[in-house]
Amino acid sequence: MPSRMLLFVKYEGGVTDGEPTGAMIPLGQRSDVYQALAEYNTSPEVDNGEVMFGPGLTIQMPMTGPEVTQLLVSIGDEGMGWPVVERIARGCDWTLMDPDSGRVFSFS
Repeated sequence: MPSRMLLFVKYEGGVTDGEPTGAMIPLGQRSDVYQALAEYNTSPEVDNGEVMFGPGLTIQMPMTGPEVTQLLVSIGDEGMGWPVVERIARGCDWTLMDPDSGRVFSFS
């Protein structure tokens, strides 16, 4: 069972003081997301799969359309997964959102 569930999202204009400064925008095309996550040793077990696995984490991609607007992140091993999630967020300029509280975390 995952110890933490978060969403990768992206906001137009980013986040200031924990608040989004604009509307949510797509993270990119599905192929762009696969390519971006591959740089962090995170990929699906099957081509174009909706579930991707990385060090200490699992990422689920919605099965709708070519554009990805959010990704569900499950961190199973905080010691291993959390640093990877932070690197992904910084490298891809994505924001983390806690779906339970609505709180957002920006690392840029």
